[in-house]
Amino acid sequence: MKARLALARAAPGEAVEIWVRAGEPLENLPRSAAEEGHRVLVVEPLAALGPDGFRVLVEKRQGPEAGPQAPDAVLP
Repeated sequence: MKARLALARAAPGEAVEIWVRAGEPLENLPRSAAEEGHRVLVVEPLAALGPDGFRVLVEKRQGPEAGPQAPDAVLP
């Protein structure tokens, strides 16, 4: 939910960094962001959250006409 709020507040084309833990959050965030038309730029481990922490960088879609996109990032 916090990721969705951060993306709603971002300007179109702006990248939003989201920290998540492995498991459902890591599986769901890139998928749901892509389904909403945003572009997943990076999914990478994040040592600050420990061994199960990840950083996901999502670019907010440019406008309402943008459709769903497949995630560009690949999980490590």
